[in-house]
Amino acid sequence: MGKTLTSFILFALVAGIIVPPLGYLAVLGLLIAFIASDRIKELLDPIIQNKPFFLLIVSISVSALFSKIFVSSAIFLVFVILQSLYYSMAQYYLKNRGIGNLFNVLNYMAIITSLFGLFQFLTGNLEINEHWTGYSESLSSLTRIYSTLYNPNIFAAYLVINICFILSWIIYMDYKPSKYISLVLCSFCLILTYSRGAFVSLIAALVIMYALKKDSRFILYSAAMIILFLLFNKGAGYERINIARINSDSSSVYRIEIWRTSLRIFMEHPFVGNGVGTLWYSLSQVSPKLWGVVYHAHDIFLHFAAETGIIGLVSFVSIFHSLMAGSMKKIKNACGSLERFAALGTIGTSVAIMIHGLIDAVIVVPTLTLILMNYYSLACYASGFFKPITLKS
Repeated sequence: MGKTLTSFILFALVAGIIVPPLGYLAVLGLLIAFIASDRIKELLDPIIQNKPFFLLIVSISVSALFSKIFVSSAIFLVFVILQSLYYSMAQYYLKNRGIGNLFNVLNYMAIITSLFGLFQFLTGNLEINEHWTGYSESLSSLTRIYSTLYNPNIFAAYLVINICFILSWIIYMDYKPSKYISLVLCSFCLILTYSRGAFVSLIAALVIMYALKKDSRFILYSAAMIILFLLFNKGAGYERINIARINSDSSSVYRIEIWRTSLRIFMEHPFVGNGVGTLWYSLSQVSPKLWGVVYHAHDIFLHFAAETGIIGLVSFVSIFHSLMAGSMKKIKNACGSLERFAALGTIGTSVAIMIHGLIDAVIVVPTLTLILMNYYSLACYASGFFKPITLKS
């Protein structure tokens, strides 16, 4: 039964990246399989033993209980529960197949999604949403790819996570061609998303990773990416990071109003928040300047504050503190290269998420959150944030 479960977990991993809705259905099916095989404790233990993660889930549940839009929060809470259970499923996979096996699968999936993104760019097979570019004539001419993740900013965040772990693998582990192929493809696709926040977050992550490892390849890669980002498409992407144009870039102006409204919602419900999964409706209802569906606060910290209150925000920040502290110890004290690889990749990814989170909150979008659980599981397993459990044969 163990081999069957790991095979289905692998299917859920692939499905969650290629067809995100199918990934959630696969997790639901896996949950039924774990219950049927009397292994539900093996799903609950990793969550309970990971105190920061467990506290975040509790705070999200409390916010749902006191939600101003209970039905929406209840539905979103179901997604959170499935994501949390998949985290445990990924742990189960790790203990059976190992860190290297999981990362190799993630690396091949990065290659596949990047190739599809390049296919979109070359063929023009894209559904361009005006919110992705802003409404100015110059910015709306950009062809922003999104691969299987429906949105360029979400795809960009996914690429940055991959790049951090790929670079760490190359530094600590081996030089297999698949890692370099993945790095090149992910890098070009990141440029083609024209995501300002994701690109800046990558540079920040590379600076921190270089400070810890002192490997000149981080500097060379950073320089190459900056040059390519500014020169590609005859400098069109430069307008996405030109501070002088911020008042004429509607996506930037719109974000400022979203931030103001999110802060206002938080101030009205400071302790448990407005309710998890409610900003998509509440933002446009509170502010007359916002229209349509705004899925998140476009700032990860404001998002957790507005939806889950100060309790949820503190729980969320504590996760990053535990990851950074544990990974720092592994880099300094770990004997194995595999542990150092996971630790450095975790630090780079954590920095990138926090920096990108200042202007976006894409990690709360279900299409990315389920994927993120793979990397979070890898980080927690490598850093020893929970006790091992004995698997049934």
